Amino acid sequence: TSVRFVNPPGRHGGFGSTSAHNEILRIADSSNSYAQFLRGLQQWASDCQQSAARHGYSAIDEALLWARFYAVLGTQFPEAADHAAYRRLLAEPGTSPGQRLDNLNTELTRQLLTDKESRA
Repeated sequence: TSVRFVNPPGRHGGFGSTSAHNEILRIADSSNSYAQFLRGLQQWASDCQQSAARHGYSAIDEALLWARFYAVLGTQFPEAADHAAYRRLLAEPGTSPGQRLDNLNTELTRQLLTDKESRA
C-alpha cells in the first residue's frame, strides 16, 4: 500500500482549519520544555491511533487518513455531536472498511469545499 500526502482543499480560517492549530497551541502552551512539547505531540498521535483502532483501522495508510479527520475535526472525532454524518458513514452496512474511509474522506472534502464556497 502506498501513502500519499495531499493538502486538503480549503483556506485558512475555513471549516476545520483551526482545529489542528489550536491543538498544537494547547500542547505548546501546556509544555514547560521542548521535550514535554514533543511528548504532548506523541500523545496526540497515540490518541489518534487508538481512535482509529477502535473503529477497526490499524494499517499505516488507514491511520494516516484517520489523522486527517482527527486533525481537522478535532480529538472528539467521530463521537462529537456534530459528527453524526461521519458516524452514519462508519456504520454503513454493506461497505468495506476501506470504502468507509473513502466515504469519510469524500464527506470531509465536500464540507471543506462547501465552507470555502460559502465564505467566498
